[in-house]
Amino acid sequence: MKHTLIFDFDGTICDSYLESLRMMNELAPEFGYKVVDESVFESLKDQSHPQFRDTLDIAVHKIPAVLIQGRKRMRAKAAGLAPVAGLPEVLRELARLELRLGILTSNSRENVELFLERNGLDMFEFIHGESTMFGKARLLKKIMKKFKLEAGHVAYVGDEARDVKAANTAGVESVAVSWGFNSLRLLNTAEPKVILAKPAELLTYALARKNNTGSL
Repeated sequence: MKHTLIFDFDGTICDSYLESLRMMNELAPEFGYKVVDESVFESLKDQSHPQFRDTLDIAVHKIPAVLIQGRKRMRAKAAGLAPVAGLPEVLRELARLELRLGILTSNSRENVELFLERNGLDMFEFIHGESTMFGKARLLKKIMKKFKLEAGHVAYVGDEARDVKAANTAGVESVAVSWGFNSLRLLNTAEPKVILAKPAELLTYALARKNNTGSL
């Protein structure tokens, strides 16, 4: 069976950290939560999602509406977003290795497809865009059932501790990347199977998976 790499999108493929936080600040007056000064943006990478919600002082019941508006804002900003430096070359090489590539994201499928098209990254077999308050583990299981994937041949690549936890809960290999929304310290608290510091390491990891020699 082919190995399948399922990717998170924002922060993992798309370098959208700064724009995502700026977008949250833009929506703050409408939804009544705090604006965060850009000088502390980097320090927010050390915060879990509950901690980030506390920093913003945002009511939980407002989050779904914020996410809907956020997707619309990010679609408008799509032209100014770029892939993580060095990642496009790695993704193209992964496609040549005949690995199955997919995306599971809380962003919208439309936003992701627009970004991939603009950046010549059309090598993904499936894109699942869905926001849920119940985490991504259920969605990973849903994808595995739909595409008849065996957990032992699947890895989920993400930049947040919640991505790692979702992968571990779903029984697939958790691959954390340290170039996105969460710090290395926070990622480690979620106990990922693999941590990658730069995109080039993803290719080394994938080759090991493909050749059944283990992981990094």
